[in-house]
Amino acid sequence: MLMACLKYLAHCPCPRCLVLKSRIPLLGTKTDTKQRKQLARVDTEDRRHKIELVRRLMFEGGVNITSEKIETFLRPTSLTPTRVCRCYF
Repeated sequence: MLMACLKYLAHCPCPRCLVLKSRIPLLGTKTDTKQRKQLARVDTEDRRHKIELVRRLMFEGGVNITSEKIETFLRPTSLTPTRVCRCYF
């Protein structure tokens, strides 16, 4: 795991998996490797829907990113409201 990519004060700080911050001391162990494989983040329709909803609330509704309304969507899996384009040129 790249320590530079950790999300500050997040439940799941890794951008690639859903391993909880409390499990960071296990970093580098066999258990850690197994957990990161089992808990890898997957780009699902549900995740994309949450991101789009949050972006709409922020950019069209004027809701602040630190509001409780936004945090209810983002906090459980430490999401960030960023869209990723998979356009290949």
